[in-house]
Amino acid sequence: MANNTLLEQLFRRELCPQDEISPYSDAYRQTAEALGERLDWWEDRLSPEEFVALQEMQQLWIDRYDMEQSETFRCGVTLGALFLLEVLEGREALLHQRQLG
Repeated sequence: MANNTLLEQLFRRELCPQDEISPYSDAYRQTAEALGERLDWWEDRLSPEEFVALQEMQQLWIDRYDMEQSETFRCGVTLGALFLLEVLEGREALLHQRQLG
């Protein structure tokens, strides 16, 4: 179904923008490495149960962040569509004024 519109692809989950994002910046890589090192530091100091609790809390942070990103994406798409409607309505009004004038 290569002829689907972008909107159809989004609806059918054939297009997933967040899967296309691959941060290659040095800052991202350094941050990821630092997080891994800190997690190792905590694993060495906590009991297995405490470390599992830390990982569960970390997963809750990740889940919350994912929800925020999803909502931000949805709002951005909606705002983009509203901008487009506003531009098209303005264009239609301009054409209508030219036809009357």
